[in-house]
Amino acid sequence: MSMLVLVFGDSIAWGLCDDRGGWVGRLWNGRSRLVYNLGVDGETSEDISKRFIAEAKVRGANKNSIIVFAVGVNDSSHMNGSHRVGLDGYVHNMEGMIDQAGEHFTKKIVCVGLAPIDESKTAPFILEKTISFYYEHPPINNSTRRQEQ
Repeated sequence: MSMLVLVFGDSIAWGLCDDRGGWVGRLWNGRSRLVYNLGVDGETSEDISKRFIAEAKVRGANKNSIIVFAVGVNDSSHMNGSHRVGLDGYVHNMEGMIDQAGEHFTKKIVCVGLAPIDESKTAPFILEKTISFYYEHPPINNSTRRQEQ
């Protein structure tokens, strides 16, 4: 019986602009494991938390499966002067998904950290000028500070 691995994430997990399927595609690489790449371009932890249980069930996740969450870059992106998903929301979403994965499927849960950012390509993002990604939190000016309060 092959190992079942489900990877939930964003465009980095999905393998955007990588003809080999990104790191998730390389994880499978024809070996004796079944890897589902459930990365969706632009998704945040809120988006994934809404779909992951149903998608894991359909794919037969069980106590021997491995569930990987590779999410957070889009949460931390800036739109209109604030994060798409704030830190408290991100923590709440991640804790909820980890708890649900352990309760419904498996205790074999992996969380993949955020990738380094090259601000020359991400502030603003080359594919969507209304979004920016920063290596560190950008300086807050007075107009941004008022929006965040």
